[in-house]
Amino acid sequence: MGFNMTALIRRIPLLPQEEFVSGEYAIIFKRPRNKKSSYQRMSIGGAVAGRGFQNSTLQFSYGLEKRKNIFKNWHLVSGFDVSIFVIGSSNGNASTGIGFSPFVGAHLQLNERIYLSAESNVFAAMSVGEINGFSLFIRPLNGLTINFRL
Repeated sequence: MGFNMTALIRRIPLLPQEEFVSGEYAIIFKRPRNKKSSYQRMSIGGAVAGRGFQNSTLQFSYGLEKRKNIFKNWHLVSGFDVSIFVIGSSNGNASTGIGFSPFVGAHLQLNERIYLSAESNVFAAMSVGEINGFSLFIRPLNGLTINFRL
């Protein structure tokens, strides 16, 4: 289980500040597939902004992740996520859509149960509603998570 700490990295100047679907907060569940280096990942997350939650997002994701040991306690991760999302707006209208995002990142194993991870991705989305059409985002630092093994 992991917790997205993206709200912390949004305070770093010069990093992208898009709120579109990335969500500031997320709970991430991972479970091993048939090998120890391959994982299924599922998450629910979003961002809350504006008075009365007017500019808010909610996102559900499912994806696959592969890990490769590169140094002691360091892992290179790569894979993809498929997301379904809803974006609310200040005028009461909403947009819904689906997205695909290949990612790459690194994990630092702190101990047997806790590790930190950072990821970058390219997010391609198709949405309908107030935000209509195709969008493409390149996010050099998309998420910073702290993960706990249960």
